[in-house]
Amino acid sequence: MRTRRITIAASFVASCLLLAGSASAATSYKTKVTMSASPPYWNGDVKSAGNLLHGVRSCERKRLVKVYKRRDGKDQLIGSDTSNRSGVWVVPDEPTKGIYYAKVSERRPGDKPGCERDQSGIVYAD
Repeated sequence: MRTRRITIAASFVASCLLLAGSASAATSYKTKVTMSASPPYWNGDVKSAGNLLHGVRSCERKRLVKVYKRRDGKDQLIGSDTSNRSGVWVVPDEPTKGIYYAKVSERRPGDKPGCERDQSGIVYAD
């Protein structure tokens, strides 16, 4: 009877450790992309919030940012850039009249670290 209790307790501890490991692997950090127009280009940055000890800064660098112009139907892709070490990105394009926004894609939790996607606020160009 005592051996069975020890076996059950050991199984319980092992399953708790496995669940804790998979939960930490699924951690994803919040991301914020900003955008502004400074003719002749669009620029902004990618920022992240979270625990710096777990690599949240890597959510700011090497992120693909795409700039879109809002249209009826499918929005037009204006250009894209990969953020630098500081999270800064630049897309060379002379802003024309319209409504624009930027998107940054997500990184899956398995990509170490997982980083959430985001969309900037809209920017009006006259």
